[in-house]
Amino acid sequence: MNSRTVCVTLCWISLVGPGCGASTNDSTDSNHTGSSGGHHSTSPTTGVVTSGGPSSASETGGPSSASETDGDSTGSSSASVTTGGSNDSSGTSDSSGPGSESSGSPLDIPGWTLTFHDEFEGDALDPAKGWLVYGGPQGNAPDFSHFDPAQVSVSDGALHLKIEKREVNGRPYACGGVEPGLGTVQTYGRWVARVRFPPGKGNVGYIGLFGETTTEIDFGEVAGKSPLANSFTQHWGDGESEQYTWSGTDSTADFHEYTLIWEPGTLTWLVDGEELHQMTQHFDDAPLLFAMGDWAAPCDIDWAGCPDDTTPYPAYMDVDYVRIYTKE
Repeated sequence: MNSRTVCVTLCWISLVGPGCGASTNDSTDSNHTGSSGGHHSTSPTTGVVTSGGPSSASETGGPSSASETDGDSTGSSSASVTTGGSNDSSGTSDSSGPGSESSGSPLDIPGWTLTFHDEFEGDALDPAKGWLVYGGPQGNAPDFSHFDPAQVSVSDGALHLKIEKREVNGRPYACGGVEPGLGTVQTYGRWVARVRFPPGKGNVGYIGLFGETTTEIDFGEVAGKSPLANSFTQHWGDGESEQYTWSGTDSTADFHEYTLIWEPGTLTWLVDGEELHQMTQHFDDAPLLFAMGDWAAPCDIDWAGCPDDTTPYPAYMDVDYVRIYTKE
């Protein structure tokens, strides 16, 4: 995924469409243009804010190796910069379900201060966490997938982002996406999410950080048609990117803990606590915002494929927890 933009209360202005704070009715497309748009409205029943969601200026991102075949992709790849190192596929699998005692890492990590976390223990998003739920056209497939707050739910110790074949505002697929509140925007830190990505050809799930303009760091991005290919990518500048594809396991079958550590000049990716890859930072320092979601892809996005008779619906991206840290 490439060049998504996110609008929060800071009123980042490099967006397509109206400025921050413009409210919208999620049942219509008024004010939505396919970007995040900053269209926020608050549910009177949940206190959760609805936003247009992150978007992309390009439909050519994602695992470039996946565009060459419908099978599982295993090699590392780069959209514009050659990445060093080997493809280390030795990450340990953690298939225990959400909320289990054996799942993931401990909440407290020596040397790091916890600034935000949600373990999704209730039956709805906690309004005290400031979650924004996306509503409107999904930016990578604005004519095909629609972010709908109805696709977001919490149960059994996990957040569920549902994709289904259901027409919303003329788009054939409904999907889900969220971001935590403005207080989670920070420069440098450690971001952790324990996730099971959505299965099925044409389905895509992502977790990442997003900047004011073109900066984006994906620390988990999976196209269901190639479930062994999980893309770790940084995007910057005018369409430039560097990507590493981890192929250690089927990311749609089991939960895994995905971690990004951003320190001055360096990005480090871990899966289930094991360091897998490191890149030199290519973008300018600026606060970045965490976001995650899923969507169904049209047939002209080769790396994602498109839904067919084999694609299971509904499909879910399940999130056990999200944790954000700063270094002490």
